[in-house]
Amino acid sequence: CIALQWFSKFNYMSDLVMSIAIGATLMTKKQYDQLDASNKVLLRDIAKSYHQKLTHRIRRDNEESIEALKKNGIRIVPASADGIKDWEKVALKIRNEMVGQIYSQSLLDEVVRLIEEYRMKNPHEVY
Repeated sequence: CIALQWFSKFNYMSDLVMSIAIGATLMTKKQYDQLDASNKVLLRDIAKSYHQKLTHRIRRDNEESIEALKKNGIRIVPASADGIKDWEKVALKIRNEMVGQIYSQSLLDEVVRLIEEYRMKNPHEVY
C-alpha cells in the first residue's frame, strides 16, 4: 500500500486482520526420508526458528506501516462484528470453491484439522 502509493487514493482503512502469508519449508518425502533422525530434528528446529523470526518481522513491519499510513492522514476504522462474520463467510465460500481446482478436499480437511489442533495447543497465540 505504501510502496505502490495506494494510500494516496483513500482516506480510511479497516483494522480487520485478514491474513499473514509466510510460506513453508518444503522438500520431497524422498529427500526427507534420506535424512537421519538428528538432521530431521535440526531441519524442523531451524525452519521453526526462521518462520517465527519472519512472523515477528512481518508483524513489526505491518505496525510500522500502519503508523506511516496514520501519519499520512489515513483513519483506521474498527471492523464491526457483522463485518467480520461477512468476511469469514466469503473466505469459507472461496476456500470451498477452490477444492478440486487448487487442492483436494482431503488436503483442505487436513490443513483445517492441523490449524485447529495447533490453536488448541496454543490458545494464547495471536493469529
